[in-house]
Parts: sequence; C-alpha cells; structure tokens
Amino acid sequence: MTTKGENGRVLRFFVASLTLFSGAVYATADLDLDFGTGGKVITDISGRFDEARALVIQADGRIVAAGVTGTGSSQDFALVRYNTDGALDRSFGVEGTVITDVSRGRGDAVWALAVQEDGKLLAAGVADGDFALARYNTDGSLDTQFGNAGTITTDFGGDDRAHALALQSDGQIVVAGFADRLDFALARYGVDGRLDAQFGNEGKVITSFSNQPDTAFALAIQSDGRIVAAGATRGFPSAQYALARYNTNGSLDKDFGAVGIVTIDFDRDARAHALAIQWDGKILTGGFVNNGSSGDAAFTRHNANGTLDRTFGIGGRLLTDFGGRNFGNALAIQSDGRFVVAGADDFPPYYDFALARYQSDGSRDLTFSRDGTVLTEFGGNSWINAIAVQSDGRIIAAGYVRQPSGADFALVRYASGAP
Repeated sequence: MTTKGENGRVLRFFVASLTLFSGAVYATADLDLDFGTGGKVITDISGRFDEARALVIQADGRIVAAGVTGTGSSQDFALVRYNTDGALDRSFGVEGTVITDVSRGRGDAVWALAVQEDGKLLAAGVADGDFALARYNTDGSLDTQFGNAGTITTDFGGDDRAHALALQSDGQIVVAGFADRLDFALARYGVDGRLDAQFGNEGKVITSFSNQPDTAFALAIQSDGRIVAAGATRGFPSAQYALARYNTNGSLDKDFGAVGIVTIDFDRDARAHALAIQWDGKILTGGFVNNGSSGDAAFTRHNANGTLDRTFGIGGRLLTDFGGRNFGNALAIQSDGRFVVAGADDFPPYYDFALARYQSDGSRDLTFSRDGTVLTEFGGNSWINAIAVQSDGRIIAAGYVRQPSGADFALVRYASGAP
C-alpha cells in the first residue's frame, strides 16, 4: 500500500477510486523498500545543480544515471553508478561518481546515455554550444581510444545540442538534437568516434520543418536500420509534434509521411520528448501539451508509414491528466506490450515524480496502482527525466529533486510487475 509518509498526495489522489476497483488484482507500484531508503535514492554529487537526465541498466543489473553537475556559471558531465540495491558503486570513478569537463569551459551536460555490448558507456549532450560525446570504460575512466582522449565535440555552426543517442547493430553511434536552435540535427560516428563520412554531409544531417525552431528530443533505430527522430517544430504557443525518418545514409525516407517528415497538431503547444519502436514496427511517442497554465501528458502512435494508428487512443492520439500540470518526459515498453510513461505532475506546492502505465491500445492499465497512475513526492520540486524497466519488471525512474539548497540526482524504484 502507498503510505502517507512516502506518497501522501498519491493516497489523496486515489481515494475516490478505492471502492470502484476494490475487487480487482493490482500491481500497486509500491516503492521498492529494498532500494535505497524506502525505495528512493538522492545523490549530491558536487555542485549546487545536480540533475539526472539519462538512465541505463547494465547487463549485470547495476544502474547508471547521467546528467549534469555544477553551478549556474560552470557545468560538467556527471555519471553515477549504483549497485542493484541503490547503494553507490564505489568501484566506479571516484566513490561511484564521474565528472567530466568536456569543453574546459561552461555549459557541459549529458542528455542521453547508452551502454555498448562490451559494457562501455556512451554519454551524449552539449559542451559549450556543440554536440558532445564521451565514452567511458567499465570503471568510469575515459576511453582514450575514442575521439580526442575519450571525448569529441561537433559544431553545426551555431548553438547546438544533442538530446538523444542510439547505437546501430554495427556499433556506429547516432546522435540527434538541434542545430543553432533552429533545425533537427543528426550526426553519426564510427566506433572510434570519428564522424561517418557516408552519412549525410560528412557525417551530419540537418532537417528543417519550418522557419521556426525545430528540435529533436528522442531517437530510435528500426530493425531495418532506418532512423526515427521525434521532437517539436515551431515555438510556443503553437508547437507541434514532429517526426522524421531517415534512410541508413541519412537521407529522408520518402515512404514516411510527407517526404520523410510528419507533424501532429494538438491545437496547443505540443512537444514529443520520448520515442520507442514496438515489436510490430509501430512508432510510439510521448510528451506533453501545454497552454501555459495547464498541461497534459500526450502520446501518439504511428504506423510504419508515419500515419496515425487509429486503433490507439482516440484517432491515434492520447492525453492523460494526472490531476495538475503534467509532463511526459520518458517512456519504456514492457515485454508484454504495455508501456510506462514518466514525467512530473504539479500538485502545489511541488512538482512530483509521476508515472502511468497503459495497455498496448492506449487504454489506462487499471491494474496498475488502481487507476493506472502513481505520484511520488520528495518534499521539493522533483522531476523524472528517464525511466527503465528491469528484466524482473521493476521500474526505475531518474531525475532530480530541487530544494532551496540546490538540486540533487533522484532515483526511485517501484516493486511493480504484472498482476
């Protein structure tokens, strides 16, 4: 059961539903008491501003979270590795943490993370206005055989940032984000960190949806090697979901949507922040719609040709109101086809971790914490940026908790599986 001390607002949020579903069997998404302290882990790395933005689970079950540490004037890549019980893995870096100053300046941050088959870790993000990549050995040291002694930066000619990272089956590395805050930008690198000259224009691809800002936030690679990126086109208050699919050489796939691109208008500011490919090849996106004062988590599902899958939600779209101002930042598809979405929910005075699970058709999974949603509070503004599902079905969420003294990495594990 959810307790008031851990999730007081969760209990109040669900009280009206208790009698309606009292005869069902539930996967209650209780906090996993074998993880950290009462299911939660908070890590203060080094600075006033520590935020986890990416998450992976290694083959041995250890957990790596990555993001940023620093102050308002100086920020660095930050990685933290945890044992399966949530304790810091002190064999990694310095007592479990790794800090990398990529640009030798300001403005470095990890936005995406992946683990290679050999166990090495790849982190992608931004370094002083350029795409940035770093590769780490299994002990957290930089892999000096990659790029320039372990790191590489790529300049698209302006203020650039990588938000997403995916590994091809041949080990090549694809990264997506924005170029000069105006267009989708992709880059592909060989296993040694060099730009792949066979991809786009000497390793780079830029895609413009409009004459307004376009940003890719998420990336996935299909089983046939084609690359899908999702994000937003146009700015507030009229942003739209934006998707693009690319052939293996970086050219737009003209069999997808209109000449390779798809936009979805929700009649409100809308941005796709997460992306996954289902086993049947359908494309699932997650994000949010927002009118400035309120918002909902929002999802779309697309057929292989980019059209909306009208068997999903309402005409291929789905909105979820957790009860406050909501954001869907990350999603993961379970082995049974159900999917979990995570982000944040505004229940004054704080934002809380927010989680929801859905059946494969987009209907709320009412066996999951009674109405399909769960909120977790930390006593300060908290936000999920990444989630992952363990092989045993337990769900890990990573983000941050922010209090007057500063922000720290925050992780939660839910002892939840199929009912």
